[in-house]
Amino acid sequence: FRGECVRRYGANINAASWDSVVFDLPGERTLKRVPMMEPTRGSRAHVGELLDASASAAELVATLAAKA
Repeated sequence: FRGECVRRYGANINAASWDSVVFDLPGERTLKRVPMMEPTRGSRAHVGELLDASASAAELVATLAAKA
């Protein structure tokens, strides 16, 4: 998940670490942190469809927020 986010949405990544990806999205006043507490759940099998359906970092974060 982390590596693919950096590849696809690198311009909107503020930070990436083992346990989270932090997005800096246009029009947002605050950074958006996506926690990754279980690294094995970030494989293509788990998140590939989600990433493929997200044309932008903003779409990805919005979809994740809606599922939270």
